[in-house]
Amino acid sequence: MKWPGWQWVADGVRIGAPIPLTLTSAGLVFILWKGGWPLETAEARVQWLGIALLFNLTLLGLALFLSRAGISSFSVKGPGGMEVEINGQGKADD
Repeated sequence: MKWPGWQWVADGVRIGAPIPLTLTSAGLVFILWKGGWPLETAEARVQWLGIALLFNLTLLGLALFLSRAGISSFSVKGPGGMEVEINGQGKADD
């Protein structure tokens, strides 16, 4: 399945993904800093919020790497032989 509009989706993800990921990371740090929970739950709270922060920062690093690497096309094969190709490169004939 090919649709030329997928280039806008791929470009939007590459450009727009770092903004909410950065804000989410800042929010997780703010929760750790100003949480106000009882001391008995501190260990579990820090563990789970730390895992969430590391996962979020991994996604942020991946988004920044993809935007710097200039990767603009890829394909995904799904179950049942369905294949989606996202191509963000323009044609030279246009």
